[in-house]
Amino acid sequence: MKRFVFLLSLASLICTVGCATTKDLQRVRGDFDRQISALKEEDAGVQKDIAKLRETQASLQKSQ
Repeated sequence: MKRFVFLLSLASLICTVGCATTKDLQRVRGDFDRQISALKEEDAGVQKDIAKLRETQASLQKSQ
């Protein structure tokens, strides 16, 4: 019986302590939005680099 009471109290503690508040979720969402924006900017730079490399490749193929 003591084990059951212990497990029940542990489960209820985990359920109440483990819940995220609205403020926590907003903070996480803001972090993700910043990370996504940074990745989009990085992707745009990589796409420009790829376009330049394709142009260079095309000009090298023409000159051969």
